Amino acid sequence: KQMFKESFTSLGVDHFVPKASEISLLVDKIKEIERSAPVIRDYRKVLIGGAQSSVVDQMKGALQACGCLVSTADNSMDMMSKAFLMTPHLVLLDVLLKDNATASEIIKSLRCFRFLGKTAVVTFAHLSPEQIGNDAATLSIVEDEVRNCEDAGAIKYLGRFNRLTFIDSLKEFGIGAHKSE
Repeated sequence: KQMFKESFTSLGVDHFVPKASEISLLVDKIKEIERSAPVIRDYRKVLIGGAQSSVVDQMKGALQACGCLVSTADNSMDMMSKAFLMTPHLVLLDVLLKDNATASEIIKSLRCFRFLGKTAVVTFAHLSPEQIGNDAATLSIVEDEVRNCEDAGAIKYLGRFNRLTFIDSLKEFGIGAHKSE
C-alpha cells in the first residue's frame, strides 16, 4: 500500500485512497477534496535520462527548486515507461545514455506516440574535463549522437551540464520563470 502511495505521489497525485471494500471511504475523500479550496497546480513535468547520478541529481534538485515535478531514469526502458506514465513537458536526455537503445532511438520512440509528440526534448552530454581535452574519439561520438538526436526530434543541445547556467538555459520551456506555490 505504501509503495503505491509513494509511486503515485512521485507522479504528482495529491490524494490517495487505498483499495477498500467500502465505497464510503472513497466518497468521503471526494467530499473532503471538494470542500477544500481548489489548488491550481502550475508545475512543469520533467523527465531526466542519464547514467551519471551526480549530474542527474543536481539537475533534479535545481528543477525541483523551480517548482518542477521531476522523475529520473538511468536506462532506456525506465525512460520510456516513465515518459508514458507522466507525459512530461520536457525530457532532458544525455546523448551518451546507451543500453538497449541510444539517445536518438529513445527520441524516435517517444515521437511515435501522439501524446508525447509535443514533449520538448533537450539533450546534454556531461563529459569530464579529461574527456573534453584528451579524447577526440569520445567527442566525435558525442557530435554524431547530437546530430542523430536533432534528426530524431531533439530541439536543443545544452552541451556539458553547468549548474550555474542550467535553469537559464531552460527558460524558453517555462522552467525557472516563476516558482509554484
